[in-house]
Amino acid sequence: DYNYKIPEGFEIGQFRDAIETLPPVDSPLIFGLHTNADLTYRLKEASEMIATIIETQPKDTGGSGGKSMDDIVKEQCLDLLSKMPEDFVEEIFRATIGKLKGPPMTQDKGFAAPLNIFLFQELQRLQNIIAIVRTNLKAISMAIDGTVVMTTDLLADLSNIFDARVPIRWTNDASGA
Repeated sequence: DYNYKIPEGFEIGQFRDAIETLPPVDSPLIFGLHTNADLTYRLKEASEMIATIIETQPKDTGGSGGKSMDDIVKEQCLDLLSKMPEDFVEEIFRATIGKLKGPPMTQDKGFAAPLNIFLFQELQRLQNIIAIVRTNLKAISMAIDGTVVMTTDLLADLSNIFDARVPIRWTNDASGA
């Protein structure tokens, strides 16, 4: 709501006074943007700052007696693996969805109901993600033990888990899940 204008006069003091009245943060409206643009910008800026702070934290535990980064991540991997749900067996949930009724006041049942088809597809995607996460956690654990080679992808995932971030492969799946 600030009225931007060119100060009148030629005195340096008038220009300094005009500069002092400028708001510290410009509204996105003056650039023709929606007010949500400012919110999006601030969220992105805060996320980048937090990521930078996390990335600059030391990864090694310097002194004696403390757990190493590998030990901490291995514990987290084993803990996450123990908490993971069992795999969904497609034949079982296909049969269960086939018995479901559709929305009220329709004759649709099973896979004739659109929401049941959607549920089936979402369960398939969820199973893909569960398999990816389980495989990745096992691979990281084995790489820490030295049973498999620590690839750059596994090292990045190990670092993400240590930093309490979700590994990229868990969220970006080529299958579309």
